[in-house]
Amino acid sequence: MEEVIIMHSNFFLTMKAVIKREWVLLKRYRVRLLADLIQPFLWVALFVFFGKAFLSGQGDTKTFTNYIILGVVLLMLISSALWGSGLMLRREQLYGTLEAIFISPANRFAMILGYSLFEFVQLLWFIGIAVAFGYFAFGFSVTIADPLAAVLILILTVISLYGFAILFSGITLLVKESNALINMLQPIIYIFCGIFFPVFALPPMLQTISWLIPITYGVMGIELVFVFGATFEELIVYYAALIISTIAYTILAVMLYKHIENLARSKGVAQTF
Repeated sequence: MEEVIIMHSNFFLTMKAVIKREWVLLKRYRVRLLADLIQPFLWVALFVFFGKAFLSGQGDTKTFTNYIILGVVLLMLISSALWGSGLMLRREQLYGTLEAIFISPANRFAMILGYSLFEFVQLLWFIGIAVAFGYFAFGFSVTIADPLAAVLILILTVISLYGFAILFSGITLLVKESNALINMLQPIIYIFCGIFFPVFALPPMLQTISWLIPITYGVMGIELVFVFGATFEELIVYYAALIISTIAYTILAVMLYKHIENLARSKGVAQTF
């Protein structure tokens, strides 16, 4: 019993240490923080004005505006997961601390969870700014017919997305070209996953590709709930897809991290760039 308590204590102490370090880094690089705070205003204004220019004189643009602003929020969520949690191990490698982490007795999952939690809490501030700006500047509003469906689709989407980001973080250590990977992956997600337009607007052949990407179910599920008022029963398939993908990401991530750790211990690959 005492060993279990100690293990839990070490787990949370590791999480706390990671969160504290990220907070210190955030305060140190204030220009980056300022840029992150400004970006929500720019993204919302850019896409809303861009869309309205094309829809000028074509009737009510209220639903379109809501869809676009929600798309910006989803864009921020995906970008944060990829550039934040998705690069956490690669960043440790650049800092020169990755090998020390792998050979330390600290819980790896606690480190990953601490970093992801800090990133997500920070993201909530930026999403709040985007939503508030969209509300006061463009009349952004949501239509929620089933609160349970809304909460569930949000939780499952966030967990699935960060699960993918953690798996992706391991992949970047093997491939090394992390920035190039993300720059290639982001446009694919934005086009095929329905960020700024419904998947149903794509040609039938491309829609098939879209539904093979697990992120699509989270993005489309959120948009159906918050823009079109979808209910729990209408999203069963979306929930199932997100749960299955999260389990798959977790299993693959554990296998990949063990492989990377073995390589780091046997061949020292963690320090190579």
